Amino acid sequence: MPLSSAPRSLLLLRGSWEDTAQQARWILSALPGSDVLWVGRDPPPSYRVCAPSAARHFLGSSFAAVVLDAHDRLDADALGLLEGLVRRGGAFLLRMGAEAPQGLFARRVLRCIEESEALRKVPASTLAPVEEQRVGTKEQAAAVEILTSAFLAPTPSILALVAERGRGKSSALGLALAAARAHLPSLDVAVCSASSEGVGEILRFAGAVPSFAPT
Repeated sequence: MPLSSAPRSLLLLRGSWEDTAQQARWILSALPGSDVLWVGRDPPPSYRVCAPSAARHFLGSSFAAVVLDAHDRLDADALGLLEGLVRRGGAFLLRMGAEAPQGLFARRVLRCIEESEALRKVPASTLAPVEEQRVGTKEQAAAVEILTSAFLAPTPSILALVAERGRGKSSALGLALAAARAHLPSLDVAVCSASSEGVGEILRFAGAVPSFAPT
């Protein structure tokens, strides 16, 4: 499965709770529900949903869009975790009230966002599904090559793949598994995690290569 080099977008939605919810639903209406993670209450029926406190459950997954409801409170841990779940070419939608938010952290984040060049204007049309292309970083390509060679080596080895969140570790692992299986169809692979969501990105890029083994 291809990768995209397109940048991620940050969209700030401000207004009443009903207004930002309506805006988010309209912006995302062209996306498949499974490609959207809605963090907060009253999500559209087809979207994946969780509370901010449960965001960690989705580490290892990725989405074309993530929506965070920060009207009542902006959770620092959830914010830091969720932005890394957006795929290249996808969008992070932050919903906040029209008035100045409560809390020093929320006010600081809002000020930084409004002063940042990363902030994109709310689009005049709905977001199109992310069209991924086989373009990744040189570091990711090198990681795929090393991992593929390790999977095909006659002797076992232990490797540690280290990078900041959102840099493509899981997708690189999935691509390496798919490449190794293409060279060795009999390769037997199991991916372990506490939940299937934790290896969702690996399985998405590896296809039918590995089986999932809960820990």
